[in-house]
Amino acid sequence: PDGTTFYSSGHPPTGGNIGVARSTNMGIDWETIALAGQVDFHSMAISRANPSILYGYHGNRLYKSTNGGEMWRVVAASNLSSAHGLAPDPQDENALWAASGSGLFYSSDGGNSFQLASFPGAIVSTVAIDPHSPTHLFAWVIGQGLLRSDDKGAKWQLIGSGLQVGDRDAVGHIAIDPADPNRLYAATISASIYKSLDRGESWQLVKR
Repeated sequence: PDGTTFYSSGHPPTGGNIGVARSTNMGIDWETIALAGQVDFHSMAISRANPSILYGYHGNRLYKSTNGGEMWRVVAASNLSSAHGLAPDPQDENALWAASGSGLFYSSDGGNSFQLASFPGAIVSTVAIDPHSPTHLFAWVIGQGLLRSDDKGAKWQLIGSGLQVGDRDAVGHIAIDPADPNRLYAATISASIYKSLDRGESWQLVKR
């Protein structure tokens, strides 16, 4: 949220797990700060409500840090069997959304337990929450496409004109401009990037 501190995880082409790395100068320089060789978080998120709180998902386990990524612990995450994407509530540090292989899940207790919120049985590849309003959500659902909810997941509408995502591809990440909630970016698994200027209604290709 400060615009200069970035967190990263994964594994390099040479193999092995990076653990958790941090940059304090907008991604120019990096240092590994925790879990070196132990995890490669494919899902990772930081809380805007409390930037000391981070989440990561690896090996069917949800990890949580409450001190800016220096130390991590595994939380129970009951009822959550996978997490393709994580989206902390921007106003409530205990609230967390998780996109999974069996629907969209919600936690109100900091990740200790989850309940199915939407899309039962569907593969949800990513979820994003508007930093200006926690009632506005976006999700990519395999076989359906991009959907938006303006009432915290109670109802969803299909949007996304111009998103040319093939059957073997999916949107893997959605980013919402913190200065302009109408401006969104979407990155696909195949590394195409799209931009929307109207809250996801229509999209234009930026990079393929």
